[in-house]
Amino acid sequence: MKKGLVDFGATDAAVDDAQLKEMPPIVQLPESAGPVCITYNLPELKTPLKLSGATLAGIYLGKIKTWQDPAIKKDNPGVSLPNHNVVVAHRSDGSGTSNIFTSYLAKTSPEWDKQVGKGISVSWPVGI
Repeated sequence: MKKGLVDFGATDAAVDDAQLKEMPPIVQLPESAGPVCITYNLPELKTPLKLSGATLAGIYLGKIKTWQDPAIKKDNPGVSLPNHNVVVAHRSDGSGTSNIFTSYLAKTSPEWDKQVGKGISVSWPVGI
């Protein structure tokens, strides 16, 4: 897009005002929406987990280390949680999906916003 060589481009991250100044005239419009899902592998659970934004931020900041953490228990009252460590996985390459997820964490957690921020590529505090 920057060199004006395409008629159509797509991404999950909007071009900001500073980037727009470096490009030929373009039009940005939302043409689709896609969810970002957090998955886990806990086959012994009988009920799907609920994870608040604050809890997700705690997991991805490396503060929540086990599935029996009080924050996860608070989000899931009455659920028998397994005694396993949380293993965090994230994308290693820059992506619109990372931008969507980190933007959500930044909005729901001031600590995430301050320490990590948002974008297509961030310095993940923990994980593989």
